[in-house]
Amino acid sequence: MNEDQLPDSIRNALSSLRKKSKHYVQVRYIHNGFYAYEVATHVDAKTQKKKRVSFYLGRILDDGKLIMPRRRQGSAAANSIGEQLSRMDSRNDASPFENAAHPNEIDLRILTAISTDGRMPISEIGAAAGIGRTSAQYRLEKLEKEYGIRYTLEFGPRPFGLFRYFILVRFIHGKPSADKIRDLLKDNYMIQLVALTKGESDMFIYVLAEDTKKLEDMIYEIRSSHVFAGYGAEWMISYITYSYGYLPIREEFFDYLNGRIWHRTKETPRKKERQLLEREYIVLKELNAKGNLEFEQIEKKHGLSHGSASYTYYKLLEQSVIKRATITMETPPIKYNAIVLLKQFYINYFNATRDRFLMHIISDTQTPINKYLLIGDIGAPYGFLFISPIFNDGELNSVEAELKSLTGKSEISSLIITDILLGSLGYRRLDNKESLQYKALSKPS
Repeated sequence: MNEDQLPDSIRNALSSLRKKSKHYVQVRYIHNGFYAYEVATHVDAKTQKKKRVSFYLGRILDDGKLIMPRRRQGSAAANSIGEQLSRMDSRNDASPFENAAHPNEIDLRILTAISTDGRMPISEIGAAAGIGRTSAQYRLEKLEKEYGIRYTLEFGPRPFGLFRYFILVRFIHGKPSADKIRDLLKDNYMIQLVALTKGESDMFIYVLAEDTKKLEDMIYEIRSSHVFAGYGAEWMISYITYSYGYLPIREEFFDYLNGRIWHRTKETPRKKERQLLEREYIVLKELNAKGNLEFEQIEKKHGLSHGSASYTYYKLLEQSVIKRATITMETPPIKYNAIVLLKQFYINYFNATRDRFLMHIISDTQTPINKYLLIGDIGAPYGFLFISPIFNDGELNSVEAELKSLTGKSEISSLIITDILLGSLGYRRLDNKESLQYKALSKPS
C-alpha cells in the first residue's frame, strides 16, 4: 500500500514517528494491519556487503494509537535499531536458545499467520510474510521442526453447555507422587490440564463441568480416592471465563462428545440443541488431533461424501463451535511458565486504567509466543488469572510489577509450573487484531 493510500490517522501517526526518529520510518500493511518499522542499512565489516535492516516499532491501531512491543528484560533482543545495528556482526554467535527465542521478522509473521489460521494455504502464508511460496514452505518446515509445532483446534465448552473451572491444591503434610496423580486422573475426560506448581499451591487443575453440582461430585470422588484420601490438603475452586488465549482440548474429551452424537430414532426425530451430527464429531476429533489435515483424508478415512468434511468445518466455524484452527508448540524456547493470580479490590481503579491494561495485553513481542498464553476472569476471589511464558530469570518480577501498575490497588501472587502431568498449554503467536481486547479498544468511545 502506497503512503498516499494510507488512512489519515495512520499517515499522521507515521509523520509523528518520523519526527522522533533518526532513521527512516515506514508503515507496512500486513494481514489487514498497519505495522511501523525503522529502516537502515548495515555494512558487514568483513564482507563489506550491504544489508537492509528493519526494527519493529509497533502496531498502529485504526485511530492512530501506537501499540509498542514488549521488550523482554535481560534478553538478547535489541531495544533500538541503533543497538541492533551495533550487534549485527555478533548475531551469528548467539546461543541457539536466544536465536529460537527471538526469530527474525519473516519467521514471526509466519508464526502469526499459522497461529491465527492453522489451515492457511502456503501461498497466503508467504504473502503474509512478504516472501515467495517456496521460501515460505522452507521456513515453515524449519519452524515446525524447531518449535515442535502441532496443529490443532481452538474450541470451547460453551456450545456443549459446559463451564470452565480451575482448582488449586495445597498439600499440608506430604503429597502423592506425580505418577499416582497422573494414573488416577488421566481417564477423566472432563479434566483438560493438570500441572504441578511451586508457590502457595502445589497443583493446578483445569476442568470442565456441566454445573457446580457435578463439579463438586467429581472433586469429592477425586479427594476420596486412594491417591488423595490420606493427604491433608486445601482445595480452592473457582470458575474461569476466558478473555484471551486458549488451552488445548485433550483427546479424552471426545469420549464425552461421543455421547452427544445424535442418532435419528422415533423418540428423537430431530437433532437437539448441543447435540452433534456424526460428521461434526468426526471433523472435530480429527482436526483437534491434526488441525491442518486435508479434508479429503478425513472423508476417505471415515467414508464421508466428497466435500462434506469441508462443509462441516466451515459450518462449525460459522456457528462458533470452532473458533479457529491454530497451533501449539511442543518445544517452546522458554525457561518456565508462571500462573499469576490477581485479586482485584477496587473496580474504579481498574476502570481508570482499563485501556492501558488492554493495550498491555495485546502489545506485540519479538518472541515466537504471545505475551500471555491465557487470561481469564475468575470469581474466587474476584480478579484475573494469567498464564505467562517466562523467557529469562527475573522476568516474572517484571510481569507482576507491570500488571500491578495497570490494575490499581490489587494483590498479586504467582505459581511456577514445574511439571505438566496431563494436557498441554497453548503456545502460539496469535494476531492480536483477532483478540477481544483489540476489538474493545477499536470501538468508538
